[in-house]
Amino acid sequence: ETKGAKHTVAVVRSAGAISRESSGVSSNGIASNTFIRSIKRVKNDKQVKAVVIRIDSPGGDALASDLMWNEIRELSKTKPVVASMVDVAASGGYYMSMACDKIVAEPLTLTGSIGVVTGKFNMEELNKKVGYNTEAVSRGKYAELNTSSRSFNEVEEEYFRAGAQKAYESFRDKAAFSRGKSIEAMEE
Repeated sequence: ETKGAKHTVAVVRSAGAISRESSGVSSNGIASNTFIRSIKRVKNDKQVKAVVIRIDSPGGDALASDLMWNEIRELSKTKPVVASMVDVAASGGYYMSMACDKIVAEPLTLTGSIGVVTGKFNMEELNKKVGYNTEAVSRGKYAELNTSSRSFNEVEEEYFRAGAQKAYESFRDKAAFSRGKSIEAMEE
């Protein structure tokens, strides 16, 4: 903070893997709830006339990335916002950058990756080998979707696949919007 300055440029630093909330174990990474509070603070600060978001992230949680993208877009309606990519701005790090008015990258910045990676651990065979038994008590069609003690059933697999596809399409569509391209052009 510069004392006595009428106008300032805020720098919001964001480094590490992206999650929705900080774990409490360490302060490493970008927690969307903390990041969003920082963005709202600079948005409401009348002395701040522009914002630089320093991004150094390989990505992480898709929903957290989307929540930050939305908040950055809202900020850009009131103040110029520049993404400054540091070492890496991939996946969710790139997602955040897309919401800014301008993107600046260093010559050796690793960036890109419009896509969604997801999966499920299936420990069923290992559990059998080591004699570990689980018993689930659940209620609801998708209550055991993420259990690691068995594979998906057909309904769960389709639901999981559709969710991943929806996340990808949201990312792709925002990239198209940010680049001023059609969705078809983004698929090429």
